[in-house]
Amino acid sequence: MKPDASQDQNSYKSIFRVLMKLTLPIVGGSFLQMTYNFTDMIWVGKLGSDAVAAVGTAGFFTHMAWAFSSLALVGTGVKISHAVGRQDFTDARAFIKNGFLTTWVLGLIFMLFLILGSSPLIAFFKLNNTVVEGMAENYLIISALGILISYTNYLFAAIFNAFGYTKIPFKTNMVGLGVNMVLDPLFIFVLKWGVEGAAIATVIAQLVTVIIYWRRFLREKDMKTFPGRVHLDRMWEVLRLGFPTAAQRVIFTFIAIMMARIIAQWGATAIAVQKVGLQLESVTFMTVGGLHQAITTFVGQKYGAKDWIQLKKGYNVAVGIGVMVGFLVSLLFMLIPELLISIFLKEADSIAMGAQYLRIIGLSQIFMCMEMVTGGAMNGLGKTHIPATLSVILTGARIPLALWLSAMPALGLDGVWWSISLSSIAKGLVSVVAFYYLIKSMKEFQLSPLK
Repeated sequence: MKPDASQDQNSYKSIFRVLMKLTLPIVGGSFLQMTYNFTDMIWVGKLGSDAVAAVGTAGFFTHMAWAFSSLALVGTGVKISHAVGRQDFTDARAFIKNGFLTTWVLGLIFMLFLILGSSPLIAFFKLNNTVVEGMAENYLIISALGILISYTNYLFAAIFNAFGYTKIPFKTNMVGLGVNMVLDPLFIFVLKWGVEGAAIATVIAQLVTVIIYWRRFLREKDMKTFPGRVHLDRMWEVLRLGFPTAAQRVIFTFIAIMMARIIAQWGATAIAVQKVGLQLESVTFMTVGGLHQAITTFVGQKYGAKDWIQLKKGYNVAVGIGVMVGFLVSLLFMLIPELLISIFLKEADSIAMGAQYLRIIGLSQIFMCMEMVTGGAMNGLGKTHIPATLSVILTGARIPLALWLSAMPALGLDGVWWSISLSSIAKGLVSVVAFYYLIKSMKEFQLSPLK
């Protein structure tokens, strides 16, 4: 029997409520993480543009560490959500156990990579400023020592989110934020540890967070698991699903590093401006990043339960929410860019340069949201290779585009900002088209046309 219009409308309202129940705690947690970063940047910003440039340069590699962790985290989260959708908690616990093992091995590898390679990694940027390079190297080494802790935090968040318990990461990260906010000014200014103090404060806050996570994890009978036989088939399945996303994020970070080398031609101020601009842009990224994780969980559970109609309606609702968020952020970036930049930087030339960055990037926020939501839906289907491939190709286009546009006398540095904005617009449009093509080609959906 075909549902009438009121029933269909109620269905969309129900999906909206479910998505919001999943999304809001994740978004809250994401904003807490963003506040982590903002807190560091505000305090570090008081040390001057050189300190901001140092943290920003080291930040490329800490971001790469997060990207590398996706090799274990994405697949683990997807497979757990599928198992939860089937109500198969034995399988879920098996994936959790293998998730811990895989995550810790990857964390140890990357920690050693950052510590042993810190000097050449920072030197790659050719900053031509020994003070900035020294601060960046110290910040990177200290952050690397906390890699295993941060990886464990990422895994706990992925596990709880996959079960739909999204409030737990939010509450846990709130405590960590409080610790970080207290320690930052103490270590940076009272103890006079500078940027190294900011890194130490973050590692300690993450350690507190992982302890809280672990205590809660042991209370959940559907999750709690102990060391035992390693399931190589499950580990391979997790790595297979996680590889495209991890490759995408690592390559994206390499692209960002290459872009930073291009930007460095305009000096340390340009690097600092991009770092602050990225922090402000994380308002969009963190908000819709929560929606990305929520739709991954929603689609994964509906896929496991074979509820195709709800799955597709959930995607439509999520895209609508993402577009609204992107529109609001675009307005802020284009109407009050100077005010936003001046929160972090005080030099007049830095504010002017940063405001221009926000105006240009503001044009792409809606499309970035479309890409993120669609990527989450595809991940929930287990098709992690599609959004990863699209992102790598179109993000990679930024490098030749930036070189071409920045060589134009009328654009200069603005040409780099335009290459970022235009590629984001392209990714959003292509991702949505690819998703609708995907669901029409999958056999599961052919008996359940999109409504």
